[in-house]
Amino acid sequence: MNDAIKKIGIIGAMLALGLFGTSNSSALGQAASQNAAEVENLKVNAEIRGEKAGFVIAGDFKPRKPEEKKEKLIFSVRTENTITHRRGQTEQNISGTVKILQGETLELRFAVQGKGSLVSAKSEQAIEWGLRNDKSGQRFFVLWFDPEKPAKGVVKFTAHFRNTHAQTKAALGAVSLSPQGEAVLNAGHITVTTSAGYDLAITKANGVTRVAKGLDQSPSKLPGPYSFQFSGATPEVAFTAIESDPDANRIFFDEFDLKGRLADGVAVFTLNGMVEVRHARGGKLPVVFGGAALVSIPATKDYKVGFSGETYTLEFAKGGTYPVALEFHARILEKDGWNNIDFGVVPAALRPVKLSGWPSEISFDAQSASKQVIKDGVYDLFLTPRDRLSVRWKETKPVVIPKLFYSAEAAVNIAVGAGLARQINHFDYRVMQGRMSTLELDLIGEGEVVSVNGRNILNWSVKKQEDGRRLVVKLNSQQTANYNLVVHSQTPLGAFPVRFHPLRIAPVNPVRYGGHLRLVNNGAVQLEPMSVNGLSQLSANRFPAASSIAVLPNNPKLKPLVYRYSGGDYELEVLADNILPELTVSQLLVYALGFNEITLDAEVDLTIRDAPLREFTISIPDGYTVAQLSAAALADYFLGPAENGKRPLRLVFSQPLEGRHLIQLRLEQNQAVEGDEWSIPRLDYERVKSVRGFVGVSASPGLRLIPAAVKDVNEIAVVFFPKKIEGLHAAYRIKETGWEASLDVERMELALHVDALHLYSIGQGIVYGSSVLNYLIGGKPVSELKVLVPADYDKTSVEFVGRDVRNWKLDEAEDDAATQSYTVYFQSTVFGDYTLLATFERQFNPEGETLAFNGVRPVDVQSEAGYSILIGKERFEISQPETEGDLIALETSEIPEEYRLLFDAPILEAYQYSGGDFTLNKTLKPLNRQASLEQVADRAEFMTRVSNDGQVVTEAEYFLKNRGYAHLEVTLESGIELWETKVDDKRVIPITQVASESEGERETILVPLPRGQNLNAPIKVSLKFSPKPSNDDDVRVTLPKVDSPLLLSNWNVKSDPEYRLEYVAGNVEPNGVRPDLSGFALLKQGDMRLAFAGLAAFVGGLLVRCGTRTGRHRWDWQNMLGQLIGWPLMLGSLILLGFVAAYAAGQSLHVEPGLAFTSSVLEAKKELSITVSNLEATAALYSVTIFFPAVFGIGIWVYRFQSDDDVVRRGGLLVGWLFIAWTTLLVPN
Repeated sequence: MNDAIKKIGIIGAMLALGLFGTSNSSALGQAASQNAAEVENLKVNAEIRGEKAGFVIAGDFKPRKPEEKKEKLIFSVRTENTITHRRGQTEQNISGTVKILQGETLELRFAVQGKGSLVSAKSEQAIEWGLRNDKSGQRFFVLWFDPEKPAKGVVKFTAHFRNTHAQTKAALGAVSLSPQGEAVLNAGHITVTTSAGYDLAITKANGVTRVAKGLDQSPSKLPGPYSFQFSGATPEVAFTAIESDPDANRIFFDEFDLKGRLADGVAVFTLNGMVEVRHARGGKLPVVFGGAALVSIPATKDYKVGFSGETYTLEFAKGGTYPVALEFHARILEKDGWNNIDFGVVPAALRPVKLSGWPSEISFDAQSASKQVIKDGVYDLFLTPRDRLSVRWKETKPVVIPKLFYSAEAAVNIAVGAGLARQINHFDYRVMQGRMSTLELDLIGEGEVVSVNGRNILNWSVKKQEDGRRLVVKLNSQQTANYNLVVHSQTPLGAFPVRFHPLRIAPVNPVRYGGHLRLVNNGAVQLEPMSVNGLSQLSANRFPAASSIAVLPNNPKLKPLVYRYSGGDYELEVLADNILPELTVSQLLVYALGFNEITLDAEVDLTIRDAPLREFTISIPDGYTVAQLSAAALADYFLGPAENGKRPLRLVFSQPLEGRHLIQLRLEQNQAVEGDEWSIPRLDYERVKSVRGFVGVSASPGLRLIPAAVKDVNEIAVVFFPKKIEGLHAAYRIKETGWEASLDVERMELALHVDALHLYSIGQGIVYGSSVLNYLIGGKPVSELKVLVPADYDKTSVEFVGRDVRNWKLDEAEDDAATQSYTVYFQSTVFGDYTLLATFERQFNPEGETLAFNGVRPVDVQSEAGYSILIGKERFEISQPETEGDLIALETSEIPEEYRLLFDAPILEAYQYSGGDFTLNKTLKPLNRQASLEQVADRAEFMTRVSNDGQVVTEAEYFLKNRGYAHLEVTLESGIELWETKVDDKRVIPITQVASESEGERETILVPLPRGQNLNAPIKVSLKFSPKPSNDDDVRVTLPKVDSPLLLSNWNVKSDPEYRLEYVAGNVEPNGVRPDLSGFALLKQGDMRLAFAGLAAFVGGLLVRCGTRTGRHRWDWQNMLGQLIGWPLMLGSLILLGFVAAYAAGQSLHVEPGLAFTSSVLEAKKELSITVSNLEATAALYSVTIFFPAVFGIGIWVYRFQSDDDVVRRGGLLVGWLFIAWTTLLVPN
């Protein structure tokens, strides 16, 4: 099984490879390189032998096309177009030169722009030329070259175009050749010339530039030529050539006289006149042409007679005036019984013709001429200036009018509607013999003709006859073939039911007459034939189609009757009656009972069958008004007078209704339910077959309905009522039309519960209060609510806000009452949850006063609970409130979250109460207030530069916030000179108060500040000042005093290059104190390596000294122990000291040349002052006083050598080393 699976896999792989190869045969050769050839007809043969598989791929390699190796064709074109205008035609000779810059081609194509016929073309390199037209009609001039020798290098060609036009005027355009392809240049030259006697004008010159006239042209003989050159764009040149003198080359024939005579069947004509030749070289004039021949040639030397085709011409050798007299015969042709003469004669301004010899009994017709005048058998007429003479005649014969015979076929359509029967009679006449110019038709029965339609009707009228009426239709032309006539008529009908005879319209005296009649109802009308004579009933679809009678729609309510009749003496009596609609009603009635009104919402589903309905009447209960009414196609409605407790409501529709339609009706009665029992009023409908539906009754809160007596209705659960109605108390399903139902009405007692929030916002001398009263109204709705407001509240500030609040009124109260009663009125009754907001305010003594925080209290409620919260940003002295009733003090966290969202001010006190009777009095005494600063400096920047000669310059920038001050007061020490003052980077002139320097007083400067700026926007004040230079090494720098507090100041003190500053004294410390790198600092930092090294050296030296003192032997144990321990300790101390030295060497000290100071808060009229030393950068960082201990230690050593005291000698050595070590530790790294 595994072998089988393996074979299947191999076969599948080979098939996939084969499919891939066959579908991508052209792609196999493209993967290697771009020069690989394509493979066609690729085949794959596969074979399996055991577990081995093999396949063979065969195909044809397709060589690359030679065109793929060609270079891209790039060329330039230059053309020369010479346009020569002559009389009657214009020649355009175009010579072109094509320079092929790259590549080669087998054809060159040029788009031909402009009109003109290509006459010839020539090119030595091309083997063929021609014109092509594409689908859009564009012409292309094409040159083909030999495939063996494609075009390259320079190709020259010529093309000759010709335009034919009128001799006197020509309007032409230049022909241009636009190269197709990669042409890098298309340039050329256009020259336009004309022959003598013509005026040349250029009407268009687009894409060209005019150039000057050549030197070899002579403007005295020929009209001046126009020369243009173009480059790149397609040139557009148009011109007109008009004869300077149009009459200079013409020949005129005057005194035209042509006479003709008919004798023995030969028409002989004589032409006399004068010929005026204006051209000096003479010319040719055609005199007779077409259908005539000269009898003889005149013997004269003035002219010669020429003949070409059918035209005789007179040839004049020179100009002048010559008489002409010619005699010729006209050819007579017979056609359709008429004899015709038709020939042309020389044009002239006036050409009178006289014809004689034609008998008077003939019918004469001279075309292209004026109306002839016959006098004594001679016809006088005038030919138009250029038309031919065309005459025809024949013998007249008496006209015989045959008798008229015709047949008629009719199609009659009768549509019977309410009060009117409309009729269409379509007649098809067929004339068998004679001519028909008048149509007569008898009108039998009642009815009137409305209109008559047909071809070539002149007029029509109805005439009374002895035995009836007749319709006479006159035509404006006689009819000899078929003719159609359509007669529209109508017959008024009385009230239905009614019997009537349709109007019969029958042609008078036809050979044969018959037709079809269709009787159809229009609307809800029932038709019944009562008497039928001479009619045969057919199927409704056998009625013939007529263009004037519309095809009946596919409507089952149309019931046509079709009859066939032969002859017009048939009889038909029809009974017409109304079809009454069948009406059924499915209604949904919803009654809503309120304390002051009753509403009825009715949805009436009306179903109309059998016939359309135009009006519908609903009987509504008396005392109800129509508040809303909507229905399909409702035009209007009318409410009739009351009768038996009902009022008819008549609905009028704009169009007849059929099918199902919804009528929505809302009735209202502004009267409360009287008594404890209420009968449900019913809606009645006229001409309704059945009434079904549901009745639902809802009541306002406070009313309870209990079902009582019912008739022809079934009580159902309110949940099964078809429509979801809020507060539904009773529901019924209607069984019969005359249903009845009544309900018992119970009125509930009022119950009020209030959850209140009294919020007081306390300000400076005023309290803003708001009381949110959340009512739960039960039992019955209310239209007003009463509340009590403390009497000490401002009456004008009391306002009430809530849903449907109409207004409120202050009730009358006693003079000394603690509260005042207000009544709030609503636009409609409210029930359930209701929120009323009362706002008020009260002023109090800002110095302190005891206030009552009792809020607005509801009246006549069953329960009341809530919160009283005092908030405000003002601060008051803490005092215990005076409380009565059930009040509980609350923490801030105990206040409900929904109330915390109503304010953001701090909470002063909060209380919760239950029960309506409580008192909350609290004394409000504000804390002492401090005046706020009117001017303060947010920050200041100081920059001081100290030169090497003791000169000091300071730049100060203050960022002030000012409120109402006009100046900034700055006080300078005596001896300080103010150099510059700026406010917001603008120079200002300060006011300086100079004091006597001898008295040591300071200078006061008032810097003016801008007005009207934003109080929160800082004002930048810049000062630049300098004290008198000092020659001392220590320099004292003092900043000015300002009359405003300074919150933050940054002071930078810089020196000259190669100098540094050392802080000496001042009331502010510098930033970044220089670190101490002495030995004591290392010991203080906790580095004990130096202490260990000194201790080891001291112990080691002490042991060596003890081991080698006097009395010790070299190898005794004390000597050996002292040296073996002492010397390693001393060596170790040296190594440890080396590590300490290496560490100290790495602790470099970078000395800043300047100083920086920062002061956080500086009171007004306080100054900053420092004293610094101006030293060179290479000066030592320590004083020589640090070497005093070493000098003292050396002095002890000197005294030791001079003393004989053994204690001094021994102790002096140790004390000297101690002072030297002290100096060593004092020296910094």
